[in-house]
Amino acid sequence: MSEIGEIIGKLVNRVNKLEEKTQKKGSINTQFTTNYFKIMGKVTSLTVEYKDDTGYSVVGHPVLGKVPFTVGGNTTAWTEHYTITTSYTLTNTAREQIAKLLNGEVPNLPTHVAWGSNSGTYIPGQISLHDETRRLEATTSNGGDGIYQIQVEFYPDNTSYTVNEIGVFDANSDGNMWFRLPIPTLNVTANLRTRITLNITFTDESDVSSASLITTYGLNHIVDCLVNGTAIFDYTEWSDGTSDPLITNTSLDGANKDRNQISVSSREGKKVERVTVLGLSEFNDLTMNKIGNFVLSTGDNLVTETLLPEQTKRDTFKIRNTDIFDIVTDYVPTGDVFPMKFPIRLS
Repeated sequence: MSEIGEIIGKLVNRVNKLEEKTQKKGSINTQFTTNYFKIMGKVTSLTVEYKDDTGYSVVGHPVLGKVPFTVGGNTTAWTEHYTITTSYTLTNTAREQIAKLLNGEVPNLPTHVAWGSNSGTYIPGQISLHDETRRLEATTSNGGDGIYQIQVEFYPDNTSYTVNEIGVFDANSDGNMWFRLPIPTLNVTANLRTRITLNITFTDESDVSSASLITTYGLNHIVDCLVNGTAIFDYTEWSDGTSDPLITNTSLDGANKDRNQISVSSREGKKVERVTVLGLSEFNDLTMNKIGNFVLSTGDNLVTETLLPEQTKRDTFKIRNTDIFDIVTDYVPTGDVFPMKFPIRLS
């Protein structure tokens, strides 16, 4: 049996046992809909830039803030050292933090970037860098199109570094590692200020055709939650719309809309189930074609959209809609480094 078949089977069996306690023998008073979504997070790019701090006094810096360093000679614009494109997925630990977010729990969010000198192969089960040498607090932002951007900037401290691995963590020491990225050798010299920008892209990997999808708004909303602590979606809406779902949609088409708050949310590892019930007295004698999840009780903030087989809601049954979100990885080891453009030595 397929993974989704097992999930649906367990879900229906669990709900049937619950219904047996409340319904009369032989009656049918619940109809089930189940939608299965796969969400993947991948590190899609890393950019290294630098500025020449020669001759500048860096206020507050323990070394560069003192004489004989004087103002003058600085390169004011950032210069690209290299950009690499990657397809490394998040660690198992990070995937579980995303699942916590979707379940309404408080996840541990990335706050720091660390680096080390070991370029060994990455696997999602890793929990630390191979050889960490330094860690600094980072800033995060929404880069659009489901892109979670993490950036760190550091000044030289009269010490030269050789960097071969980058990691993102949720604490200033130890903590959970969200991913580890082997990189082409980066030589950081004493007078060069360095900036590292990482992009994590979230995508819908549901593989269930266009009948059910996560919208672009929905993927960006997940990023907003990671950046700003925004509340995750908490409402489900039904309508009689019949158009194919589109990732650009922010609302359901059609009329006769009914939006209810999600009733139950639960998590098992990296899978989240969110259940909404449309009661016996709701939406009766109306055609149902669409289901969507929304962030708020009103407004155009559509996160997921599903096109259903046409049906008419009757007052003889209620509908129990379940959305399953699986935080997945398709990681396959591909070596230690990736092609880079504009390779320039920092020395």
